[in-house]
Amino acid sequence: MSTARPREVTRRLAAIDANIFNAQQPDGAGNRASALVLQISIPSIREIDGLISELKDLRTKIENRCSRIRDDIGDFAELSQSAVQLTKIVLDSVAQVERTGSNNSSGTTGLEVVPLAPTQ
Repeated sequence: MSTARPREVTRRLAAIDANIFNAQQPDGAGNRASALVLQISIPSIREIDGLISELKDLRTKIENRCSRIRDDIGDFAELSQSAVQLTKIVLDSVAQVERTGSNNSSGTTGLEVVPLAPTQ
């Protein structure tokens, strides 16, 4: 795969075009075969250059998507960890309420019910 930049490839193609033009002149009769080969190869070179550009664009898109997915996985891991911690807190609280309730002879848990503030 070529590592040349598109402008460099364009300059090379312009030089090839100039060589073809010069080979087609009467004084360049010996270079006609070379010019013919260049004429045949130029469209292929341009097509390959276009494909390389498309592949670079696709690579950039894939790298961006991978980065986004990596970030999403990290966010999910944090959320999952928070859910585990919250579950532990709830279980510990329930266990404490059960212990407090079993130790309390009046049958009340000793907890005060506080209404939640309305959400906006």
